[in-house]
Amino acid sequence: MDGILARVRSLRNYYRYVIVVVTFIMLGSLMIGPDVFTYTMVYMENNSTDGNSSFRIYNDVDKNWLITSMAVGTLIGMYPFNWLFSRYGAQFTIIGAGLLCTASTCLVPLSLDFSFPAAIIVRIIQGISYSADFGLVGLVVSNWSPIGETAIILALLSSFTFLKASVQLPLAAYMLGAYGWRSIYYAIGGIIAGSTALWAIVYRDDPRTSPATAIEVVHIQRGKEKKEGRVSVPYRRILSDYRIYALWAAALVDTAASIMLMTYSSKFFAKLGFDSTGTALATSLPGYAFIVGKILTGILSDAIKIVSETTKIRICTFISLQLSAFVLLAIALTIEGDKSIQVAFQVIFQFLIGANVGAFYKGGVLMSGPYAFFVIGNVQLFKSLSSLIEPLLFGWIVSNNELSEWQTFYYIHVGVLTLGTIIYIPFVTTKNRYMDDDKQQGSDDSEEASEHYKL
Repeated sequence: MDGILARVRSLRNYYRYVIVVVTFIMLGSLMIGPDVFTYTMVYMENNSTDGNSSFRIYNDVDKNWLITSMAVGTLIGMYPFNWLFSRYGAQFTIIGAGLLCTASTCLVPLSLDFSFPAAIIVRIIQGISYSADFGLVGLVVSNWSPIGETAIILALLSSFTFLKASVQLPLAAYMLGAYGWRSIYYAIGGIIAGSTALWAIVYRDDPRTSPATAIEVVHIQRGKEKKEGRVSVPYRRILSDYRIYALWAAALVDTAASIMLMTYSSKFFAKLGFDSTGTALATSLPGYAFIVGKILTGILSDAIKIVSETTKIRICTFISLQLSAFVLLAIALTIEGDKSIQVAFQVIFQFLIGANVGAFYKGGVLMSGPYAFFVIGNVQLFKSLSSLIEPLLFGWIVSNNELSEWQTFYYIHVGVLTLGTIIYIPFVTTKNRYMDDDKQQGSDDSEEASEHYKL
């Protein structure tokens, strides 16, 4: 017993890692509740284990609206959550988001049985709760990451979608077979509630008021000047900075290309002639490569000291945007070739895209400091925008599911990825540009300027 207590006490010396783990779980929990609908919608009409013959039959148009309504909810909720983060911090704001997500997730089956408008409303509420994820990554990195660990902690926190493959889908498959599709929502609702309780117990906005030891607090805050009181976001200064728009442009095209392949890879591999098992395997491999690329980039970006932060961000931007564009071009040019080559190219593509954690993610945190929840929150918002834009573009370009149409679809993304590279790389900066005394700091390439942002 004494040994266990000693280990628990020793965690206080590494409390930032406890925060990272709990935040990762919370981020994933807020995602899997709204996201699981795309799985259950396939089975909710023909699952006999429910024994509910009065269930309303939803057609494909209805299902598309139910998917879109969640994305609309994220757009509605993001800026109110940013305001709550700036006024009240993440601790209590995320508790509220977790409770909202728990309730709305458990209400999905009832709303689907009741009426289509009711289901739309519940899905919008799910989207609103999920939008709390968007600013949380930047805020936790700003508050809890030592300067020398920014990229790896960003990589870990932005990889929370891994919980879809590791938790959501296996759990959903089991619950579907054993208890019916409605039980999936109740089980996931329980997970979200448990994650919210864990968050309430463990998380603190300020390391100084947490169980972390004094040594740990000093390590986290070294090189940072603590800004007391409520964070007032200088929206005008941020939104009038052309460098921010260059960063957001790179993030938008990068996110759109990644989501494009993740969303339509199953359809593409089926078009190439893979059977259902082969399609499932070919679709899952790029997702794992994406996570590996993120983690590896985070480690290397923090560990390499022979070049400036600005140079590292430019290198990662070139890898994430331009090299991935070259691979996507190869996919288009060899589209009628060997199927295994297509799988390999998609794995390489997602691996390279994972370098974005050392590109605009890290650049956004370093240049915005305590306001990273707003800057990075908008980066996360592009996932929702891409989820709205990509289906429209795909339906317009790949209307007949011909390989020549797929080529055109890929060529368009090659072009926008290249454009994003051209726009962002010249304007990369690691200097905090929004604090009152930022004019007194050194040049953008100065390590001192890049590492002394305030909290």
